[in-house]
Amino acid sequence: MQFNDTQYKKVTIYLKRHLGEPLAVADVASALHLPHSTVRYLLVDMENKGVIKRIPIKAFNVHYVRYTYEVLNQEAQYES
Repeated sequence: MQFNDTQYKKVTIYLKRHLGEPLAVADVASALHLPHSTVRYLLVDMENKGVIKRIPIKAFNVHYVRYTYEVLNQEAQYES
């Protein structure tokens, strides 16, 4: 998927405002008015690029895990 800088910045700002809080992808997507799948792939992409760290805090089952996020690299370049 292709993402633009605005999407990355929105997600990064949201995560910084909610540091240490358990977040569901659906909640982030709703707050930012983005599709759930887009936010999910953005978070995975940001983790792969070393911008954020996902910390699992509660596993409801194998496929449903609640995470908290830590912003590691605020000055990261999001271009592929």
